[in-house]
Amino acid sequence: MPYGRYMLEGIINLFSSMDLRFYYNCLIMVLSIAGAILASSATSKSRGWGFLIWIVSNGAIAIGFAQQQNWPMAATFVMYEILNVRGLRNNWFIKEPK
Repeated sequence: MPYGRYMLEGIINLFSSMDLRFYYNCLIMVLSIAGAILASSATSKSRGWGFLIWIVSNGAIAIGFAQQQNWPMAATFVMYEILNVRGLRNNWFIKEPK
């Protein structure tokens, strides 16, 4: 059992030494990629999910740029937010004529 305890302590030390910002950025990256995969799919339901995920990830990125006072990039991601809402609306709430 001592080996397991040392291994657990090593894992805890590894995670406690890393900055939480790193994990936050990794989560945002995974969400952005998942949104891109879904937004490029064939069904409107999947595309809608992609745009919804992008609303979350791009919103987080826009907030990060605003906190850094990087206004051109913050404005870029706010524009992406507007386009994501439009994409969500077009895929989930507006019915295509048959």
